Amino acid sequence: MRRRVLLSAATGAALSLPPLVAGCSVFTPRSNQPSPNAPGRRSPAPTPTLSGSDSASRREQRLLDGVAAVIGAAAGPEPGSARGRALSQIWQGHVAHRAALVSTTPTARPTGNATPTPTVSASAVNADAKRALSSLRAGEQEASKAYLALAASTQGVVCLLWASLGSASAGYELALTSSQPPAPAPAARERTTLVPPSEVQALQSMVAQLHAVVYGYQLVIGRLKGERRVQATASLRRHRVLLDRLVELLTDRAEDVPAAAPAYVPPIRPTDAAKAAELVARMEVALLPWVGQWVAAAAAAPDRGVAVRALLGGTRTAVGWGSALPAWPGWPD
Repeated sequence: MRRRVLLSAATGAALSLPPLVAGCSVFTPRSNQPSPNAPGRRSPAPTPTLSGSDSASRREQRLLDGVAAVIGAAAGPEPGSARGRALSQIWQGHVAHRAALVSTTPTARPTGNATPTPTVSASAVNADAKRALSSLRAGEQEASKAYLALAASTQGVVCLLWASLGSASAGYELALTSSQPPAPAPAARERTTLVPPSEVQALQSMVAQLHAVVYGYQLVIGRLKGERRVQATASLRRHRVLLDRLVELLTDRAEDVPAAAPAYVPPIRPTDAAKAAELVARMEVALLPWVGQWVAAAAAAPDRGVAVRALLGGTRTAVGWGSALPAWPGWPD
């Protein structure tokens, strides 16, 4: 797709700009990046069964049991409440995780034949609600650490699988403490198995997307006050630091560095604090597939570590600003 740029103010006219968030993209990639390497290219062959998937599937079942316990304790939270909506999305996420892990091709993330419903035991109904919630939070924290440790010892799409699981659990743990309900979950889409682009192409895509994210944060900060403004300012600083690091990596390799467009048109106008928060959440969610592609493409362990931490941080930031809880952060679906 052709990039459209803002005309000079002296001409008195302007063209429509590339959307800040469009589908899985923060904005349309540079035209010198071939579209087959954008997030979503299909793999011609499945990945073999993964070491560690058996124990991970059992962990996912324990987390499902934990969600059921919270729902059953003291009759559980109201379905429309912040915690009720979060629990529903957490349940669906762990169902998807377990279905993938028990399959012969976990990185294809098959959904299984049926979606189970929570089975609440008599002991769960009589359990202390606070204790059940605390246990589930601890389980999510433990799962996140375990999955991220597996990501640190792998590479390619296998690394992305574990990093995605670890980031999802970190987002779930955060949502369990939030008084803000997550956005409604998007409609389910067909699973996509990634073939990573070259590392250079992944870095170029990240730079291009980060230019748009930095611009978007500059739009929203003026609409925010108090703690939210502090949080947005810190996120803007984090993205700028990452952008500078990736530009340096490309420059050191004598590769092209994508330039920022003069301006970008956001999908919503941040006219007040609520719309500013929504824009932040949408930008962070839209960036995740590009971070995931970088995780899968990074060749050196230190660079993969930075990419995995960016995926983890981006997931938590998106959830903190009220996004739906991503079941597979870093994947295009």
